[in-house]
Amino acid sequence: AYFYPRMYNYKFKCIKYIILLRSTLDMIKASIIGASGYAGAELARLLMMHEDVEIIYLCSRSHANQKFNTLYPGHIAGDYTLSEIDFERIGNESDIIFTALPHGVSSKTVVALSKYNKN
Repeated sequence: AYFYPRMYNYKFKCIKYIILLRSTLDMIKASIIGASGYAGAELARLLMMHEDVEIIYLCSRSHANQKFNTLYPGHIAGDYTLSEIDFERIGNESDIIFTALPHGVSSKTVVALSKYNKN
């Protein structure tokens, strides 16, 4: 899984970015692109347990408009409906965007999202 915006030493920058968001916002609005895969599902589970994070989009091209619990029965994010990837909507409404896609696809996705960078 990649962290967007793409930065060097992304683990440190990711933590720094989340701390910065925590101090300036009530809830961090997060989106996951590629939520139907294993990494995306685990990320959704971890974010659902975080009290300061609100997941606004779980996206999947292959499973769009399906309930999350049809793919992962009993998952904590089961009530969410997977949505199509709309870069403009996701980029404008999210504080943080995670991609859980294959490497080549993820790099193209990050480029498409880079024009919506709020920083």
